[in-house]
Amino acid sequence: MAISAPAVASFLVGFCTSRLIHAFGARAVIVTGTVLCSVAFASMALFHDATWQLYVATTVQGVGSGLVFSSLAGVVGTVFGGVAGPLYAIYLNILRLDKDRFRVTITTILMVQALMRITGYVALDFYGAGTLLLLGSALPLVWIGAGIADRFSARINQQVFNRVVGAVLMVSGATLLLK
Repeated sequence: MAISAPAVASFLVGFCTSRLIHAFGARAVIVTGTVLCSVAFASMALFHDATWQLYVATTVQGVGSGLVFSSLAGVVGTVFGGVAGPLYAIYLNILRLDKDRFRVTITTILMVQALMRITGYVALDFYGAGTLLLLGSALPLVWIGAGIADRFSARINQQVFNRVVGAVLMVSGATLLLK
């Protein structure tokens, strides 16, 4: 139970963090999370005679780390959100996935990331009906692009695929450096 309490607390806090950041700013939320973790670790060092004390301390630590990790995920997502593809491609290229698994994995990651971002923007009222209609009307283009990619990837061998991914990563990295 001591291990699951902080995990559950951290998980649940993640759902509230964006609203806290919106209300108080990322710095305040990260500092609060850091202070909560420090208090939790200090209380574990000082008050550990009863099991309930450890449960409380680890739960507070879970809340604190949830605030910090969720905030940092938001900051990194904001900084690299539009250019996260190369980071995922580098990681997946290191794993040496075959081209089909690579394509399916990166497509799934980017699609889930986009859906989560859209959900967050809708929840925070950043998107209106017009924007959602535009996003919905783009879905057929996504399906057409996926069909073209499916046909194209079947014709290219693994070595050429790896070279193309490497070249795209180099070009995207160079454009980021020049910005």
